[in-house]
This record gives sequence, structure tokens and C-alpha cells, in this order.
Amino acid sequence: MIDNRPGAGGTLGSTLAARAAPDGHTLLVMGLSNYVINATLYPRLAFDPRKDMIALSVLAEAPLLIAAHPSLPARTVPELVALARKPGRGLDYASGGSGTGPHLAMELLLERTGARINHIPYKGAGAALNDVISGQVSLTMVNMTAGLPFVRSGKLVAIAVTSARRAAGAPDIPTVAESGYPDFVATGQHVALLPAATPRRIVSRLHAEFSRALALADVRDRLAAEGSDPVGSSTEHASAYVIAEIDRWAKVIRRLGLTPG
Repeated sequence: MIDNRPGAGGTLGSTLAARAAPDGHTLLVMGLSNYVINATLYPRLAFDPRKDMIALSVLAEAPLLIAAHPSLPARTVPELVALARKPGRGLDYASGGSGTGPHLAMELLLERTGARINHIPYKGAGAALNDVISGQVSLTMVNMTAGLPFVRSGKLVAIAVTSARRAAGAPDIPTVAESGYPDFVATGQHVALLPAATPRRIVSRLHAEFSRALALADVRDRLAAEGSDPVGSSTEHASAYVIAEIDRWAKVIRRLGLTPG
């Protein structure tokens, strides 16, 4: 049974999962970027993201997508940067909320390029996409799986993806790295987590079931069609990766001086 709990960058749902009985019946599945960013962005969380949850597996990985309303006179990253640097241009970009993975990735890109684009946070990626599609906002950085259908329908124009290589599900969209910024890579992963006190035998059983599902051809094809690559990883690797990502994004948040507001 899926229980969607949006709010505060995913901290509401994360807290419920962290406090759940460690019996294997409650899992947290969410974008890894939100989980690791929240560890620093919200210093008074009701649980410890480093200690109170264990990562079962990194399930899939997808790049972020920079997409624009078709009226924006830019189709490449260099054109976007040049446009944003024009005096008085006043470009805006929408995100699913302050402190989300796409928000921080966009701020890193702006820092790298020296471009100035005003951030407009929304209460979720859906609301942000709606205003870009309607032309209220010119631009967005969004998870590939959420934005790609609107690119394919012609409602948005793809400018670039943030992976090191072009996405298998959208090989015609260039990367930021090949557009003049070779060291810029920012991908998003989906991860499954459990309360840390969950018995090892339950963790092992759940990991085996997730691994079996990720190996199914129809699951892999569905992920590829949405612009994602199936991953699957050991619990040990996933847990170490989560801690490393918490440390990585903590440095970015502190350098940029970001707060939940």
C-alpha cells in the first residue's frame, strides 16, 4: 500500500517511516537527494538520518532535466547562460521547493556559470511544471521522469540533462557536461530505506525481493522509458553511499548559505 506524504521536502514522510515499527512492513521510498539534503537543511529533524534509517538499496538513477517554455529564446546551455547574463532580462526558474535536489543542482549550475536566474519555489514539482507549461515561469530544473513526458508532447523544450552521459531514454538531449561545463554532473536516485532496528533476516529478504523485481525485463523497460536506469545495490553499499551524499551536500548547503525558507 502506497502512502504518499508530501510536505517539507519529504521530511514528514521520512519521520513517519523512521518512527515505524522495525518489522519490515513500513519502507521509505523517496528521492535520495531530498533525504540527504534534509539531513543538513533541517537541523532539528525528529530523527537522525545517519543513524535511525538504513538504506536497503539504491533502486534507480535518473538525471535532472533543464526544460523551458517554448517561448524562451534559448535551446542550449550556452544560449541560456548568455540570455541570463543580459542586463535587465530578469529570468525566473521554478522548482518543487527550496532545498530540493533540483533547486540545489540549479544553484550549483548558476554558481558555475555566473548566470543570474531568480528562483521561484513551489509546493511540489507538479505545481512548478504547471506554471512553466503555461508560460508563467520561463524555466525549470526537474527530475527527468517528471519532465520528459512534457518534452515529448511539445509542451516544454529540453535544454540539457545533468548526467555524465546522455540518458538512454532520451539520447537526443545533450548533457550540461558536453555543453561547456565538463565537471558538472548531478543525478537523482531513488532509494528504499528501513528503520535501523529492522532485523537482519527481514532486511535480507526485502533486499532479495527488490533485486528480483529490478531484474525483470518489464520493470527495466518501464524505467528506461521514463528516463531512468535501474541500479540495485547491496545494503552495505547503499548505506555508505547515503552517508557520503549527506556529507557532500552539507558542504554545498553551507557554502551557498541555504535555509528551508
